[in-house]
Parts: sequence; C-alpha cells; structure tokens
Amino acid sequence: MLPFCYSGYVIEKRDLTHGGGWVPAVSFVNPKYNHATVPRLLEGTKYEFRVSAENLQGRSDPLNSEKPVVAKSQFGMFWQKIL
Repeated sequence: MLPFCYSGYVIEKRDLTHGGGWVPAVSFVNPKYNHATVPRLLEGTKYEFRVSAENLQGRSDPLNSEKPVVAKSQFGMFWQKIL
C-alpha cells in the first residue's frame, strides 16, 4: 500500500456569466474531507469549478466540474417567506 502522498486540495472557479479565467476559490482543503465551502460567489452567476491535489512535488492536473453551477443565496427562500 502506498503512503499518503498528497497534502491537500486546491479549488479554482471560473465565472462563465461575466467572463474571466480561472481564479483561486479555496486555497487549501484538508484531504480528510470530501467537501468545501466556496466563499464570495455572486448570486445568479454561473460558475465552473476545478479541483487539484497538491503535495511537495506540486499540483496535479485539475479535475473539472461536469456542468456549470448557478450560485443561489442560501437565505433566499427564508427572506421570500417572511416578506
């Protein structure tokens, strides 16, 4: 069995609504976890994501999301119900 060989993950995002290239979204994700929260997304904006593993040798080739995601407010439904 091979020893644990990566130190974490890096998540990048690309804004498909307004254009632009790949930018860091989360600079470190602990390899113990299979999820992360990406901050600073604009509601209604379509994003593509990619994830790379990172270790002392560098970064792996990225794995791209299968389809774009449109950011939604986690509080949107709550505010609509009380207004």
